Amino acid sequence: MDFEYMEQGTTSWRVPVLLFVAGTAIGAAAGLAMAPATGRETREFLRRRSSDFARTVSERADRVSSAVKAGRDQAAAIFRDTVDTAAEQARSTYHNVASVASSMPSSSRSSHSPS
Repeated sequence: MDFEYMEQGTTSWRVPVLLFVAGTAIGAAAGLAMAPATGRETREFLRRRSSDFARTVSERADRVSSAVKAGRDQAAAIFRDTVDTAAEQARSTYHNVASVASSMPSSSRSSHSPS
């Protein structure tokens, strides 16, 4: 390939621009000749497809949102149950210790108290 045209000062930009314009025109002509549908039909097809896509995305987002909310609610319920169980066990342990302590003679309780 001969690149002499690039060394010529004023014509160096003309050839690549001309090739670009020619390639664009050939590509557009080939696209129009091979198009399976008219412009109106293609636009309607794209409109329907984009609408279907938007609806699908919206439905999936709603499902994800619902699943996250259900998971949050379930986690909150489990947390509340765990806290309630721990509090009940703490109360029960306290009452058992208090019961044992009250049944001990007062002299035994004073000897076990911290100094």
